[in-house]
Amino acid sequence: MFQTGIPACDVLREMAITGNIIPQVWYKVFVKTELKNPKPHLLAINILADIVYWYRPAEVRDENTGAVIGYRKKFSGDLLQRSYAQIAEQFGCSVGQAKDAIVFLEQMGIVMRVFRTIEAKGMNYSNVLFLDLDANRLRELTYPSADDPTEVCADPGAPVPEYHQRGAEISAHPVSGSDRYTENTIQENTTKISAETSVRQSDRRVREKNDLADVENAEYLVALIRDRGSIPELDLKRSRMLVHWLCEYRFYTKHDPARTELRDHDHLKAYELFTECLCGMLCSRGAQTYCEGSVTAADVRDAVQRLAPHLACGGLDAFAMEVVRAFCEAMETRDVQNVKGYMKSVIWNAFAEFPLNSEGFYAPIPV
Repeated sequence: MFQTGIPACDVLREMAITGNIIPQVWYKVFVKTELKNPKPHLLAINILADIVYWYRPAEVRDENTGAVIGYRKKFSGDLLQRSYAQIAEQFGCSVGQAKDAIVFLEQMGIVMRVFRTIEAKGMNYSNVLFLDLDANRLRELTYPSADDPTEVCADPGAPVPEYHQRGAEISAHPVSGSDRYTENTIQENTTKISAETSVRQSDRRVREKNDLADVENAEYLVALIRDRGSIPELDLKRSRMLVHWLCEYRFYTKHDPARTELRDHDHLKAYELFTECLCGMLCSRGAQTYCEGSVTAADVRDAVQRLAPHLACGGLDAFAMEVVRAFCEAMETRDVQNVKGYMKSVIWNAFAEFPLNSEGFYAPIPV
């Protein structure tokens, strides 16, 4: 038997490791750009690798000759079926983080969510999530040119540019004397780091003092709120940015209700009213009356923080669907004069009375 001389290499030679493949270039392409220091979206990268695994066809071989005679899909339907809960369990994250990663991939144009009603064991299940993969977009992002990470290569089979390859091995040659750290250089670097840390802390205090008033990007706004650890007082514009992010407003208003978890256009109108009213509740002045109780904007912020602790994109999605359902059912049987006021009462009632259950879902909201 041939030996490499390295025990670990010899053991791995005998192991048939299979599973997901992650091209190195993905760590440069799938990046959280809204962060102050952009970093790869590791969860989205791992989820994408799993989706790609399922969409890679499996070989069909002739039993006698072993020759490849065709290819077959790995999943049963025409699209891959996945739920956020399944993804969360597989990758050890929360349901909100799983949804945030899928939305990120959808915004990159590589994955598209499709909601369908399916029948299983004699029962109908609505809003079942399927994931469609744009293979052409995947190829574009996996084989970018060396000049522009977002530019499409003319040759899809071209090798990954050098700056995307794995890191070089550590040299076995000792460091020259002129490159070694001395006690003075260590002291200088320590002083420099301390000064930079003080500047960063000062900058953070300035940003907090400005109360996020200069923020114009929803992703950046959410990142700053996460750093703070709590939702601060926001104006109407910033409240709308936050609510739209948490309720995934762009997705629900862009697509036909048949493709989303909303039932019809009446539910879509109720959803739009829900987001408008929640924005107003977050930045209201003084105490307001909801469900015959006195409520402040700070109370609403605390309620949002409790139901969406990680502020993930779509973190209030399930809550919004329950409020819309309860509101629409009530409007069918009641003569409501103040529609906005009633919607706010339904929202506050949902916040106050129906926290998340042990499975991470919202209990039904009484009408």
